[in-house]
Amino acid sequence: MKSNTGTVCYPFPYSAVDGCLFVEKANKNGTTTKKLCNFLPYLKCDINVDDGVEQTRTFRIAGVHESGRLLPEIEVTVKEFGKMDWVLERWGAECIIEPGNNNRENICCAILKTVENAEK
Repeated sequence: MKSNTGTVCYPFPYSAVDGCLFVEKANKNGTTTKKLCNFLPYLKCDINVDDGVEQTRTFRIAGVHESGRLLPEIEVTVKEFGKMDWVLERWGAECIIEPGNNNRENICCAILKTVENAEK
């Protein structure tokens, strides 16, 4: 999802800060903000192909690296989406997913929450 200024925007609890994706987490002291990755991925298009025999769903995903460099648009099957291996395979070593519990799941969720502005 892109804002009017061209930056990627995410709904709560996700946010874009200095070109990186963050999640806000509740804890016993209130809330804390946790960095998920050093890029801003978003859904460009949800593609469902029906060849008459089977249906295949893929997501076209785009992104912006924290350096401001646009990442190439890629197509990711639903089967490979949740594993997040496609980040390194297709965008390379500069796109870093921070270590930690649920970071990959949070990135997937943040991407899916950008569906409102995806191409139909």
